[in-house]
Amino acid sequence: MQLDPIHFWARLRPNAIALIESSDAGTRELSYGTFDAAINKIAMRLRNFDMPDMGVVAIQSKSIIFVYLIERALHRMNMTTLVLQPSILPDFSSGLLESDLFLTFEEANRSLHPKTEVLSTEWMREALTGPPVPAPKYHPRPQDILRILVSSGTTGKPKKIALTRASLMHRFTLGAQIGYSGDERLLVTMGPETLAGFTAPLLCWSKGGCVTHINNNKIYTELLKMRPNNLLMSTGQLYNLINEIPENAKPIEGLRLSVMGSTLSKKIAEKAQEKITKDINIIYGSTELGAASFGSVDVLNINERSVGYIMPGLEVEIVNSTGMVLPPLEIGNVRIRREEVFSGYLDEEGITSSSWQDGWFYPGDLGALSEDGLLVVLGRVSEIMNLGGEKIDPVMIDEFAKTIAGVCDAAAFTIPNEAGVELAWIAIVRGANFDAPQFPAIMQAKWPVLKNMNLAFIDAIPRNGMMKIERQKLKQMAIAAQK
Repeated sequence: MQLDPIHFWARLRPNAIALIESSDAGTRELSYGTFDAAINKIAMRLRNFDMPDMGVVAIQSKSIIFVYLIERALHRMNMTTLVLQPSILPDFSSGLLESDLFLTFEEANRSLHPKTEVLSTEWMREALTGPPVPAPKYHPRPQDILRILVSSGTTGKPKKIALTRASLMHRFTLGAQIGYSGDERLLVTMGPETLAGFTAPLLCWSKGGCVTHINNNKIYTELLKMRPNNLLMSTGQLYNLINEIPENAKPIEGLRLSVMGSTLSKKIAEKAQEKITKDINIIYGSTELGAASFGSVDVLNINERSVGYIMPGLEVEIVNSTGMVLPPLEIGNVRIRREEVFSGYLDEEGITSSSWQDGWFYPGDLGALSEDGLLVVLGRVSEIMNLGGEKIDPVMIDEFAKTIAGVCDAAAFTIPNEAGVELAWIAIVRGANFDAPQFPAIMQAKWPVLKNMNLAFIDAIPRNGMMKIERQKLKQMAIAAQK
């Protein structure tokens, strides 16, 4: 099974732009022809390293283009890749994430793995010089593992997910329903270590489109500069983008925005339509199975916690704690099933058995389903705050807290006391005009059950690559601070 859209378009449209990276160092472009030739040259250079057949190679680089080039080359060598983001480097160095070889561009990371090769910009430049070389000879199979994805979920412990060629083809089929074309100019703000940052570019390239990456510290400036027609980002990134845009800004014509990662509030959606684009879509899914539902933000007018309609080829049910299917609109546990066979989490049999039952995947979300397939997600089952019998989704508290003057960022969570009673906590990133006495009063007026809440002031809310709040880390930080 050959799955190399770059090589395909390099023969049909060699001069078409396949990849653009905008950074503080400037803008770099690669045509399909140059991209394809560069991958083959890098593959030849990588052969100098001692790598086992079909081994696992970890990659770490701040340059998105370098990651794409090296990963594509390794895939043509029939190797499995693991792309590392800074937040999981400690797990990598401790052995929780394993690989046969570690490729990094930072000398400081040499000690993280016993078999490390430190590359450089000069190494890449040397690898790309000279005449074209033939592509590596390999015989790809559907069961070959292309990528190991890491999903921490709510446990704080990394879960390793194997993405095979066959699995990727299933996701391509679903992704095509969302709509990509040959004139696509896709801007992905999630890093290549994430599911979206890995699969969305491949899907775009499969149509002969152009993938763009930017400096995420100034997304709005880069949006106006690069002018993409398709923007894919997480809900957390959208919130930050809205705050970055001037009040008098007008929507960008011809831009389609797709948001994923967590539920999108109606208030944030309305602000995004005012400042960014009217064409906004919501995607709900998981690293394990990819997209499960899709819809325009109009579904928020039906229910403010809607995440779109179930996509063709999938089954979604709402069940109670015993696995009994609940009637439409009743709240219960979300479970998903599709034709794709998921082999489970690597080296995690216990987690696999708790998340997968009788062919169904349980993402750990609480939700409801309408008769016509509109999915509503009310929050993570493990994160729902049970405060004296009143159950509250912490995301609702997060969003409300961030509307209060002086709050730059916020995240709610609970910690049990000695009697096992859950106590409310809110982590706050304060701005210059934060009013400490006034904040609790405003929160309690909205939710009286927060009367005895605790505040933790921190410099930054911990988030993963999809900008989801890592509440388990917040709990650990708060507990450690009390000792």
